[in-house]
Amino acid sequence: MVDVVGFPGNQGRRFLLREAVYRVVWQQNEPTPIQLANGGPVNLDLDGLLVRGEGTVVNAIATGTETELLLQTDDSMFKASLETQHSHNAHVVYNLPKGARVAVTGIYEVQSDENGKPRGFALRLRSPADVVLLKRPPWWTATRLKWLAVGVGTILVLVLCWNATVTRKNKELNLARAALQSANEELEQRVRERTRELQEQIAAKERAYKQLEQAQQSLMLASRQAGMAEVATSVLHNVGNVLNSVNISIAMLNERLRHLRVENVSPDFS
Repeated sequence: MVDVVGFPGNQGRRFLLREAVYRVVWQQNEPTPIQLANGGPVNLDLDGLLVRGEGTVVNAIATGTETELLLQTDDSMFKASLETQHSHNAHVVYNLPKGARVAVTGIYEVQSDENGKPRGFALRLRSPADVVLLKRPPWWTATRLKWLAVGVGTILVLVLCWNATVTRKNKELNLARAALQSANEELEQRVRERTRELQEQIAAKERAYKQLEQAQQSLMLASRQAGMAEVATSVLHNVGNVLNSVNISIAMLNERLRHLRVENVSPDFS
């Protein structure tokens, strides 16, 4: 029970006292909140009564004087507002995650359009304690699913790019290996050919050494035979000279004997 003094006025269908001051004259336990149906039209009989309703947080808006929660029921939406100038924990209400299931307790306030027709209702909260978190939002929200899809798509693109890069690198590596194998085979073929050439050259040198040795032996034999022939020629020349002198002497002796006037002398051996 309170005593209130103020200037009377109207706000739509609602009577109010403006710039009012009050004092508490008697206090008892607060009434039990009336449970709101989940959805349905505006109930004019609840205007100004303490009610309790449930909904899903769609959005939270903070202004200079109020913090408003936009709550979604099965087939309707309503607002729950808290005056921040008289509450030190209003940020708790503002920081409620979107998609969370909450229960709110407040004063039912019918909201009318410019023609005075009811168009909705709002709950005036008394403190942050009037908001109870019933269920946290599921992790798989649309925003998170979108970001997850973006992340998965990005990872997929990166994996595809990495796969393409690895494939290209493997192809280049295979080409390099093939080129290296071809160069190795060509080098081995050149080594074999060079080895065969060296072997042929060594065999040719060995044959040349043998031929040279044979030629040296033949030359030594020819030199020895030439020396023997020269000696024989010298001996024959000397013998020829001697025989020539003997022939000349015999010729001269025959010539002298022919001119001697000597009777035939027959020897007598009786």
